[in-house]
Amino acid sequence: IAAIGGSASERLIALSESILQKWVDQMELYGLVLEFWAAASTNRFREKMKAVFRDSYAEFRSLVASLLLDGIGRGEFRDDIDVEAPDPPDFAAVLAQLRG
Repeated sequence: IAAIGGSASERLIALSESILQKWVDQMELYGLVLEFWAAASTNRFREKMKAVFRDSYAEFRSLVASLLLDGIGRGEFRDDIDVEAPDPPDFAAVLAQLRG
C-alpha cells in the first residue's frame, strides 16, 4: 500500500478496494471457504486458527493504524481518532467519510 503513494485517504481506499476485489475474484471459492471455517471451528484446529487469525488481524490493524496516523499528521483525518483503542475506528465508517 505504501508503494502506491498518494494521500493516506487514497491509500485507505486502495486497501479497501483491494480487499473487496480479492473477495470478488475468489467468489467461486466461497463454498470451500465455508467448509474451511466449519473445519477450523472444531476443537482440533480451533487454537491454531485463533493464533493465525489473531496475527493476521493484528497485521491488518497495524496497517490501518499507520495509514490513519499518517492521515492525522497530514491533517486529512480528525486528530481525536484513537488508533490504539481496543475497538479501533470502524474501517467502513472511515472509508464512507472519505468517499463522501
